[in-house]
Amino acid sequence: MKGIAPGHLRRAGALIAIVLFITSLGPAQNMAGRSAQNMAGMPGSRTQPLQLPLAVQDTSIVFAPADSAFFVNQPRSQGPRTSSWGLHILFSENGFGAGIFYRRRLSEDLHGFASLAITSAKDSKEVDYIDPFTGQTYTPDKINRFLMFPLALGVQYELFQDVIMQNFRPHLEAGLGPTLIFSSPYDKDFFPSLKYGQAHYTFNAFVGVGAYFGSDSRNLSGIGIRYYFIPLNNGIPSMNGKNGEIRKLTEFGGVFLMLDVGMFL
Repeated sequence: MKGIAPGHLRRAGALIAIVLFITSLGPAQNMAGRSAQNMAGMPGSRTQPLQLPLAVQDTSIVFAPADSAFFVNQPRSQGPRTSSWGLHILFSENGFGAGIFYRRRLSEDLHGFASLAITSAKDSKEVDYIDPFTGQTYTPDKINRFLMFPLALGVQYELFQDVIMQNFRPHLEAGLGPTLIFSSPYDKDFFPSLKYGQAHYTFNAFVGVGAYFGSDSRNLSGIGIRYYFIPLNNGIPSMNGKNGEIRKLTEFGGVFLMLDVGMFL
């Protein structure tokens, strides 16, 4: 162009180039800043901002003594279940027997009960033999068989109330009542001999110790030992003795081991 010196054109071109360079730097810096922010938000990034830990709060732990597995401090009574009934299984040196019982709570540690049992009895001098030809058992010189039916009313006193664990409940017991003793001739078979039998009446008294087991509020199971006193003054012929003497059985008691199985009502 005429009137514009070449030097002025060179200066104007240089200024335009500088302006364009400066304006191009702004978008590049913005993109770099956004990229840095995105990288900071990514997990595992080295540019992740440092997070300071929160202030640690004081913590206290309180240790309380647990109840022992054997000693507890809670009552044994389980709500309204105050009555129970069940079966006796009896074992003694005279044989075995069975019976029924009804038991009711009278207070926190006292129970009343009624029981009826049937069991056998025999003379202490009896010796059983087995016939090698027939395989049957027989007792030489025996005169009568005996069956006893003791009916008793008694009380049970629970020991160590609220001290020993609930699934082991020991007790003391005592009772008394009437007893029917039925004798039948030994020289006849058992069932045919019943129509020739005789009934004898006396009383029974006993003391014992036992325990009930388990924590089930519906079922009842236990074991006990009783000593029965069942006298009969006149006695009943039991065996033929020496020189034609007849032995009479005057005491029908003794030690009985008892197993109880029942349920709460």
